[in-house]
Amino acid sequence: MGNAKPPARKHHEIKPNVLRANLHAAQAKAGSDTDADASLLHELEVHQIQLEMQNEELRSAQGELEVSRGRLADLYDFAPVVYVTLDPEGRILEANLTAAAYFGVERGKLVGKFLSTIVALADRNALQEHLRRCLSERIRIESELSFSVRQRPPVTAQMTSVPYFDEEGGVAGCKTTLTDITALKRAQEKLAFLSSASAVLASSFDYRSTLAEVARLAVPVLADICAVDLVDEGHTVSRVEVACADPGRSARLASWRTQSPRTDGNTAIGLAIRTRRPLLFPTGATGTTAAPDEVVEHEPLVRMSEAQSVIVVPLVARDRVLGVITLIATGTGRSYSGSALSTASDLATHAALAIDNARLYQQAQHAIAARQDVLSFVSHDLRNPLMGILLTTDMLLRAAHGNERRKGWGQIERVRRAAEQMRHMINDLLDVASIEAGRLTVDAGEHDVGRLFDDSFSILGPLAAAKPIVLRYDRPTAPLVVRCDRARVLPGRGRPRI
Repeated sequence: MGNAKPPARKHHEIKPNVLRANLHAAQAKAGSDTDADASLLHELEVHQIQLEMQNEELRSAQGELEVSRGRLADLYDFAPVVYVTLDPEGRILEANLTAAAYFGVERGKLVGKFLSTIVALADRNALQEHLRRCLSERIRIESELSFSVRQRPPVTAQMTSVPYFDEEGGVAGCKTTLTDITALKRAQEKLAFLSSASAVLASSFDYRSTLAEVARLAVPVLADICAVDLVDEGHTVSRVEVACADPGRSARLASWRTQSPRTDGNTAIGLAIRTRRPLLFPTGATGTTAAPDEVVEHEPLVRMSEAQSVIVVPLVARDRVLGVITLIATGTGRSYSGSALSTASDLATHAALAIDNARLYQQAQHAIAARQDVLSFVSHDLRNPLMGILLTTDMLLRAAHGNERRKGWGQIERVRRAAEQMRHMINDLLDVASIEAGRLTVDAGEHDVGRLFDDSFSILGPLAAAKPIVLRYDRPTAPLVVRCDRARVLPGRGRPRI
């Protein structure tokens, strides 16, 4: 449908005045009022009435047709998608009002332009291929193309074209619709970014370097400038990274990369840390109100960047603020809304969990190192004196005469047994470390069960007598051999519980 409505179709209308003149002429010619004349006049009157009714029906149908044409024109002009008609060279022959609003060009100026002048430079070859296939193959073609819109960022549209034909059956051009999928593409980009950011955050426990990488990934998908700050255990805020999409602006903001932001007063970062809630500034930065009675002061980085829209979101995990992410939109046409705030909050959740997990891992590593220090102390500093006690008691027992051993030397035997038990406990601690390291050794061999019982009774007997507890055991009557590590099976490897 073109810019102007085609002229209404003309219908042949028989005027009643002409019929009356003919009737009077017939009456004058007849000269007499005969029955034939009266019949003829009656028929003429009936015919006149029928013609008047037909004319009224034609006028009514013409009015309805005009109303329908007007409705069709409105549907065409104000459709939610762009409609354009292109000639074989890609020149716009017709366009609806939606097309004019979409491209930011008046319809009168849009008609006659080549569509290639509106398509983004990188997609012009794709447009030519799209039109070539549609016209040469005479089929429906769909493509995704980016278009440059005045005073706005480029938009992405789903372009669908079908050929139309002239009276001789030749291809006269194509009818094309453009459906804006910019929001869908941006949503896909945001999902892909969140997936990539999660992978980066999970790739290493060095959260400072991973957060810096995430800040660089966020530009320009989520922001033109992205700053990341961390809050340590002493509540000190330190800047990790400032990533910029524009290299020139990045050079101008280089001095603010290492300066920690202020968190006192009503600064945006300080307010986000204290309230633990994200802040959205959709239409500017300076003097923006985050709440009805709350005026926020932005840091120099935001003011120097000529921010048009700002999001400040805290990194919260286990009810603690671990850092802050600041997203800044400059003069690129980007303006933050609730959907952008939701995406930033998702990013902050992933980042906070990564920081918290990394810090928990570091604490676990410190605990493991402390335990290793204890094991090292046990295995060296405690084991050596204990071995000295064992050697001394063994020497005393071997050097004592039979009569002397009956005069209280049993106490030395108890000391030796206690030292031996402590030695086994130390070995158990070292075995735990060996199990975790995957190098526990077992000295397996064949041993008689009765002998194992006898040795166990001799070890536990003095301890039971000191309680006093009576120990009994039934020794197997027939030899019974098992395969085991004798030192680990006998009591004393751990603390006997009797």
